[in-house]
Amino acid sequence: MKWHPAAHTEDEFGVTWVEAFAKLVPQKVHKDLTKVSVKEKLKMLRKQLPELLELTKDWKVKLTEVKDEPL
Repeated sequence: MKWHPAAHTEDEFGVTWVEAFAKLVPQKVHKDLTKVSVKEKLKMLRKQLPELLELTKDWKVKLTEVKDEPL
């Protein structure tokens, strides 16, 4: 059975379908970060990737340990 556009209603391809799909896809707004303060950038980072700062701290500790180990 072939797909034929006449076999479907206009609503299947209309605004209702697009609106429903838009709700499922997260919208990202790109912001010019050159004018944002460091404090505000950290605030955004903590909100969007709260685990990243903790992982960075862990990485720094491990890096220090590796540097301090004798060869």
